[in-house]
Amino acid sequence: MIDAFVALFSFWPLAYLTIGVALGIIVGSIPGLTASMLIALSLPLTFYMSSVDAMTLLIGMYVGGISGGLIAATLLRMPGTPASIMTTFDGFPMAQQGRGERALALGITASVVGGLISWVFLAVLSPPLADLALQFGPWEYFT
Repeated sequence: MIDAFVALFSFWPLAYLTIGVALGIIVGSIPGLTASMLIALSLPLTFYMSSVDAMTLLIGMYVGGISGGLIAATLLRMPGTPASIMTTFDGFPMAQQGRGERALALGITASVVGGLISWVFLAVLSPPLADLALQFGPWEYFT
């Protein structure tokens, strides 16, 4: 884990992460454009990058795209991504009452906290799940 943090917190991965999140927020806030489409269109750009830089850029695009969908959901009552449909039920009424800035701040905060919690669960539960998957045999694959 320490080697991964050292590789991630150098200049270029952080720059690609910033660029990816910014592009993801822009594309995610446009209704009808999704993070998956942004990744599919940007994938050829990553073929000649190092693996750390490419994955950092693509993950930043995905997270930014999913989080950016709440902007359109809050301000326009049109979810920018399918993941932000529920935001239209709370965020848009708050924006109509003149509390749009607070609604966006709450949505972004919830997105960051949820992302951090899910990252911790992924880091903790991945090794046991990988060990379990390696024990699969022909009967488990058949089922």
